[in-house]
Amino acid sequence: MGEEVKKRWGCFKVGLIVILVSVLLLAGIVGGLYLWGNYRIDKAERTVSEYLQKKYNREFVVTNGHYIWATGTYTFDAYAKDDPELKFPAFAGFNLYENGIGDMYGVVREGRETHKLIDPFINAISKDNFSSANFAPGIYGGDPEWEIIKYDIRKNNFTPLQAAAKYPSKIYIQES
Repeated sequence: MGEEVKKRWGCFKVGLIVILVSVLLLAGIVGGLYLWGNYRIDKAERTVSEYLQKKYNREFVVTNGHYIWATGTYTFDAYAKDDPELKFPAFAGFNLYENGIGDMYGVVREGRETHKLIDPFINAISKDNFSSANFAPGIYGGDPEWEIIKYDIRKNNFTPLQAAAKYPSKIYIQES
């Protein structure tokens, strides 16, 4: 009878070791995938940051990276180091963009600059108004002359006032 107890105890030890090794192996796989995912997001963040710096000649902070598995793309929050209040989305891996990287910096910046122009007028009327503002140099898409103007505005990061000063017969500032 003593030998039978030893055999059961031996089977229990083997079973316990198999379960323990399986749990450790599973934890290692999950942890490895997590670290690999973080490495890929960090690498994409650096790539997007370098892209933004080259495009706008400013230093940017790119954070909060998320991989979207359904589309195979990344999305980030970004802001210029010297202007942390102006946060905008940036993207990587989209075929919509020439090099796979895109951003909304210009649009968000133009919207903020336009708000600076019209908010004093709106606030003079009432503090309880809601307004939306944007400077949209691309609204006349397709016209070759407008494409050149739009390219110049975006390339040089003109504010609405700067764009209107450079193209006085083409760009008007009005409120509605």
